[in-house]
Amino acid sequence: MALARSCWLSSTVGFLVCVLFPLQEISGASAGTLSGQITHAVTGAGMERVKVIASSAEGIFEVLTDSEGNYSIPRLPAGTYLVTARADGFLSSFQAQVRVSEDAQARVDLVLTPTAGSAVIQGRVTNQNTGLGIKGARVTVSGPRGTIEVTTDEKGSYLVSDLPPGVYVILAKADNFFSDSIGSFILMDGVKTPVDISLMPIPGSGDPGALTGQVVDAQTGKGIPKAQITLSGLGGFFQTETDETGNYFLSNLPSGSYFILVKADGFRQVSERNITLYANATTLRNFFLQSE
Repeated sequence: MALARSCWLSSTVGFLVCVLFPLQEISGASAGTLSGQITHAVTGAGMERVKVIASSAEGIFEVLTDSEGNYSIPRLPAGTYLVTARADGFLSSFQAQVRVSEDAQARVDLVLTPTAGSAVIQGRVTNQNTGLGIKGARVTVSGPRGTIEVTTDEKGSYLVSDLPPGVYVILAKADNFFSDSIGSFILMDGVKTPVDISLMPIPGSGDPGALTGQVVDAQTGKGIPKAQITLSGLGGFFQTETDETGNYFLSNLPSGSYFILVKADGFRQVSERNITLYANATTLRNFFLQSE
C-alpha cells in the first residue's frame, strides 16, 4: 500500500514531525499515477522492499517495491517530483523533474549500485604487432565510484581491486600507440575479471628500427653485389645498395608498414608488400633473384 507523509515543525518537541498515511485519504481531483521498477546494477533483477520516495511542493510520498522490484503510487497530486530509490548497502538513485499529470501515468525506472565490494580487474596491455607487453601504459577504469587510473608494470600487466560490482568501461593509452577502450562489461562481487587490451603502434612513432638481409642469386646461391634496395611507406622513402657479398643494411627507419623493391642488373626484380618494421628492432629479409 502506498503511503503519503505529512510533516510539520512541532513547537512542543522542537523538531520536525512526520506522519505517514494511506494515499487514498489524500483529497483533490487533480491527481495521476507514478510507477516503475527498481533493479540491481549488476544482476539486472528487480529488487524487493526498496523505498521509493516522490517529493515535491505537494508533499512527500513513499512506497516499497514488491517482490519483482515494481512500485506504484496512485492518486499522486499533479506536479513536478524528485523520485529517489533507497536501500541498505546500495547507493541511492534518483531522477529529478518528473512530471505527474492529472489522470495520466508517469514511469520512472531506477538502478541501484552496491556501495562496496571486492571485484577485481586485471590484465595486460600489449603491442598489437609484436604481442609484447607495454610498460608504462595508462589504464583508466570508469564505473560506479568514478574513475581510477593505474600504470602497467615491466610486463605490461595491471590490476585494479576493491571495486564495487557494476558496469565498467576501461581505456588504455600509451605513448606512440593509438588508444583503445572496452566498454559495458559487468564486474561481479568477489570475481576477478581478466581484461587484456592490445594497442596499435602509430606509424612512424617511437625509436627507429632497421632492415637488413642479403640479396642472393637463386641459381648459384652467391650474394649479388650492387643490387638496389628501395623501401617506401608512410615512414618515408629509403634506398641502399648491397655490398660485395650481397648484404645490405638500412637504419633509422620509422616503424610502420613498407613496400620493398629489389633490382640488380641481369636479374628479374622482386618485391614484397606490407613488410612491418618495429621501433627499436632490426627486421631480417633475404631476397633470391632469378637471372633474366
